[in-house]
Amino acid sequence: MNPWYGVFRDVHKGSFSGPFSAIFKAEDDQIPDVRLHMLEPGDGDLYTATVPTLRQCWSNALQIEDHSLVEQFRMPKLIVRREGENLRSRFTALWEPVRNNQAVDAEVKIIVSEQDVLAVQVTTGKQEVELFYSPDPSGFRDVGNGMGFEGRYATVQTVEGNREITLYDCTRFNYQNLELAMPARPFLRLLEMREDNDQCVLVLDGVWEGLSERECHHFEEPELAYLFQEGIRGRAFPVNKLERGPDSMLLYCDRHPGFEYDLGSRILEEIFTPFEIIEGQAEVRIPNRGWIRYNTSRSDGLQVRTTGGMTLADRRVDRCADWTEVVLVSGREDR
Repeated sequence: MNPWYGVFRDVHKGSFSGPFSAIFKAEDDQIPDVRLHMLEPGDGDLYTATVPTLRQCWSNALQIEDHSLVEQFRMPKLIVRREGENLRSRFTALWEPVRNNQAVDAEVKIIVSEQDVLAVQVTTGKQEVELFYSPDPSGFRDVGNGMGFEGRYATVQTVEGNREITLYDCTRFNYQNLELAMPARPFLRLLEMREDNDQCVLVLDGVWEGLSERECHHFEEPELAYLFQEGIRGRAFPVNKLERGPDSMLLYCDRHPGFEYDLGSRILEEIFTPFEIIEGQAEVRIPNRGWIRYNTSRSDGLQVRTTGGMTLADRRVDRCADWTEVVLVSGREDR
């Protein structure tokens, strides 16, 4: 058993039947509270507790977690658990920021719940949001009503006739009369980790399209990169800058990504999760993102942003940080 279970405090156990909500209160008045909408599973055991927040125990001087501080920094924890034989459980939750204890009067419901796709709809007075997720982004999922996608996440937000679509790690997306595609960045083998002017740099074997040689791209907000080992062990870490070399990609991280990796032994050692050591070839990629917005009363134009390129019909939109106009002409797209 993991010895860190010994630092759980204030443990209470209950049970639930059906969807429920809970609010996590922020200690700082300038930070919003967070309301949890637990939509699935329909029943189970419910635990509440407090646990150490180990990230606040990091010592810059020692460059390790100072475990003597674990009792000084604690956070609330809620655990949903099911026990039984031959269980197939999906845990579906929606997080909602709440300011000044004023929760939005919203209807939250699941509209599709299947093994390979999940869709949730959130409706308020003037706003409707559809959230789509697939645990396996490699196949096209038809979710009905003229909508389907191949990828990880997609959202469609409509407010008083203005619609904005957000795509994350999606290669295909169909919504009503809109069809588009985004190229997927391949996984690249992790070759080296090194320090460079207080930044951690990861060197990857190979290049991604969209950047010319020696070109750098600074993310406005840290972008998540995903690391897998032998295709089965996944973790994420924030990247602040991307640079393309002659035959490699360099990922610059302002803060430590939370692990050390030895190429020779192919062993990854977690820093923020104690006792976690994983063996296997490490590969990394950064998923593409795309944004589309338009007015539902017009069918002749839209605006696009993308981190890695996008194809609308037979026309390609290159990587663009600013909104780019795309005019629809007789069912085809012209820029």
